[in-house]
Parts: sequence; C-alpha cells; structure tokens
Amino acid sequence: MSAWGYGLFQSDNELGTIEQINEEAGKLANDPDLNFDFPENHDEVVAKLNDGLFHQLLEKFKAKNWKHGIIYLGALAMRLGVKIDDKDMQVLRDTLPRTKMYDEAKAQMQKGLDGYKNDGEAWDFESLGLEDTIRAKGENMFPSSHGAMGMNVVQDFDKVPTSMPKEGEVEEDQEEGGGEKEMKKESTGKDALGDKARLKAWLSS
Repeated sequence: MSAWGYGLFQSDNELGTIEQINEEAGKLANDPDLNFDFPENHDEVVAKLNDGLFHQLLEKFKAKNWKHGIIYLGALAMRLGVKIDDKDMQVLRDTLPRTKMYDEAKAQMQKGLDGYKNDGEAWDFESLGLEDTIRAKGENMFPSSHGAMGMNVVQDFDKVPTSMPKEGEVEEDQEEGGGEKEMKKESTGKDALGDKARLKAWLSS
C-alpha cells in the first residue's frame, strides 16, 4: 500500500477506508453509487447526510467501535460541509484521542473539530493529494525502478486505518504501547450466559 504523506487522505489505506464507508452508506441509502470523496453530485450527497444518513453511519460504526470509520466519516463529512449535530460532534471529539493515527493526521482532525463552523461551509484539511505532492516535491523526488518518481513515505502499520469489523465483531481498544488490534465477538443468547457463568466462576475462585 502506498502513502505519500502522514496527513489525512494521503495513503491507499485511507482510500480503502473511504471505499468501505461509501459501501456502508450505499447500503443504508439504497444507492450503490453513493460516494463521499469529492462527489460530482455534491449537493445531493450532502442533503442525504444532513437528512440522517450521517447519524445512521456514525451509530453503526460506534456499535462496532470502529474508530477509524468514525473519524474518517467525520472528516469526509466536514470536507463536504455537512451539518453535524452537537452530540455527533462530541462522538468525534471523544473518539479521536482513542484512535491510532499519525500525529500530523490527528492534529489536522483536531484543528478541524476546533474550527469547523458547522454552517454548511466545507472544511479544508490542507492535505496534498498524490498529484499535488508530486508537483510539490519536484526535483527532490528520485527515480523509481519503474522509471516513475518514487515518493512513498515509511509507514507505521500500527497507525494505518483498520478495516471495518466483520458481522458480529467489535473492535477492541488498543492498550498503550501498541500491539495488534483484536476483534471480539458480540455475546448474545447462550454465549452471553456462558460469559456470565465464566465470570462468576473466576470471581469466586
């Protein structure tokens, strides 16, 4: 996976996260072509998000504790100028400190949360896209083995976005010091009763 910077929207991993968010939005809105990444039908997409789709997606990602999904949903919505209610903005603020991200990306998101007017005006995170990064680096770039201009940054895979948890799974928070993110299955029915029995046995041991 390529990455051309440490800010928001500067890696293939993040583009994959956007695709997953688009897919989930398409399911909820019954519109498989729904796209949040600079959509041509900007006003139509914003209207759907303002009309409850943003909140539905946020609640779905909260239920799975998919922190990167929550943050990137918020970033995409702010970049479009979506009106986000106070409670949902608080979810974004509460989730950001718990989310493993590059410092630059986290600082951009924090600045956005602090400065977003929430009046329909889009927020510019000031992240350079791939083509703009190539133009900005100019002669400081070096030839790659393919004859193109190599410009990948070194990635810390502890800080790249995670995929959305599968059906029946919830993303666990990482402990300080890193380590792989784990998924736990949601306990229901007999499984839930079994969990309670095991906990009771452990407490009495």
